[in-house]
Amino acid sequence: MQYPLVEALTAFLFLGLYIKFRLSLAYLKFILLAASLVCISGIDLKEKNIPDIVVLPSILIGSIMSIILKDMALWNILAGIFGGALFLFIIRIASSKILKREALGEGDITLIAMIGAYTGIYGVYISILAGSIVGSIVGIILLFKKQREIPFGPFLSMGAILAVFLLFK
Repeated sequence: MQYPLVEALTAFLFLGLYIKFRLSLAYLKFILLAASLVCISGIDLKEKNIPDIVVLPSILIGSIMSIILKDMALWNILAGIFGGALFLFIIRIASSKILKREALGEGDITLIAMIGAYTGIYGVYISILAGSIVGSIVGIILLFKKQREIPFGPFLSMGAILAVFLLFK
């Protein structure tokens, strides 16, 4: 069941991005982001792990594409990468002190840096806000089903896609 869902989701995202950006460098940039997010989300849902082998090269590719496209200022790209990662790192430390267990994984920190490379700091804000809202709703529902661990990567990914459609022309 996973394979057809992943294929359908990827096709739907590529179509939506094509409608928004047509054939352009922006389209290429954002289908690379979407493909990475779908891959990362699938792995995170299944294994509760976000692999650096996908995220780290994508940070580099997203940064280069953003610089080439000049769709964001350099400070915005750097703030997205480092500001987003720093924010989630602080949340990770604080939540582990309060809850006495890990509540946010290291992969979520690198994922938000990747999202920042493609969408800048404003995309990071949208990703974290939207991901937290949707993740909280889903989390509350899953708590009633006695599921304690809920990966955050898919929710950050949904927020990143929302950010692309809201922030870029």
